[in-house]
Amino acid sequence: MLILTLRFICAMEDKEFSRRLGEAIDLFDASDFERSLRLARSLKKELLAAKVDPDQMGWSLYYEFKSLYELGEYGEAYRLLKSADGHHCEIPVSIAGWMHSVAAELAYLLKLPEDMATLGKRCIELYTKADELENATLCAQNCCAFLDELGRPDLKPCFENFLKERG
Repeated sequence: MLILTLRFICAMEDKEFSRRLGEAIDLFDASDFERSLRLARSLKKELLAAKVDPDQMGWSLYYEFKSLYELGEYGEAYRLLKSADGHHCEIPVSIAGWMHSVAAELAYLLKLPEDMATLGKRCIELYTKADELENATLCAQNCCAFLDELGRPDLKPCFENFLKERG
């Protein structure tokens, strides 16, 4: 899971981290995904070298993931999310839901139906926990369509059941 409750001493002064994360966000918002990615990776590298602040690590991973996705580096974005469990990080539940939704889509594009189903289930759990049922429903609908396209309707029942329960 991406959401861990471990707490460590801040790896980086909050003001410095906030300034640099703000710069990564500004670059991302300006569609300068390559520079945003470089800055997010630099932040992550520094955080990994020190005692990790889980909030700071979470935001670094989030902007690294978003930048990779926007650059079309789908395999790398997918692997980043799959390896994120090894990092001590905290990510807000709704953002973790979004990341899992995107990763499920990436697994579909990479033709990994079992992983797509696993990520889709986790997305629904996270969005439900965040009380974002509309997003959870959209994820379930997408998973059903993706699994049909991948020729794996056997993996659809959990998504179909969720949709039936939602009406």
